[in-house]
Amino acid sequence: MVKNHLTRSHNPQNQSSQLAFHIGIGVKVKEKENIDRALRRFKRTVNRSRVLRQYRQNMAFTKPSEDRRIAKEKAARNARMHNRRY
Repeated sequence: MVKNHLTRSHNPQNQSSQLAFHIGIGVKVKEKENIDRALRRFKRTVNRSRVLRQYRQNMAFTKPSEDRRIAKEKAARNARMHNRRY
């Protein structure tokens, strides 16, 4: 059960509106299910939804030029891998 909601949050102190992501991830504990097993399922769900990765990326601002540089390096790596296979 993964919910993605995009809302505008308004901060009255600096009078600017920012986009905020509210991502709710939940796991329902089944009857007679061990809590450790449910916790393991929850951790797996969080990892698969990439919530933590997105949170860590939003912790610090990256310049657009740096984003382009990283994307260019990733494309070059993918091209090398693709050329190596065929």
